[in-house]
Amino acid sequence: MWYQDHCKVNVYHSPAPDATHPQGEVYDLAADPHELDNLWDRDAMRRLQDRTILQVLDWLACEEVRGRARGEDASGPRFTRKR
Repeated sequence: MWYQDHCKVNVYHSPAPDATHPQGEVYDLAADPHELDNLWDRDAMRRLQDRTILQVLDWLACEEVRGRARGEDASGPRFTRKR
C-alpha cells in the first residue's frame, strides 16, 4: 500500500492478474474516501501506477542496503497517511 498525492495505491504480486484478480487498486481518496471505485484499469492512472512502482522499488533497494530486518517497522513519517 502506498499513498501518493490524494491516492491510495495497492500493487499485488500474486496471484497472476486475471478478470477476478486485478494487478492492483488505485483509489482517489479525495473523491472516493470509502474506496469503492477502483481506478486501476483507467488509462489516466497509468503514470501514477508506473511512478508508484518505481518509488516502491527504490524504497526496497534502500532498505536492502540499510540491512533492515524483515518485519521491522519501516513506515516512518514518510509513509504515514496524512488525515
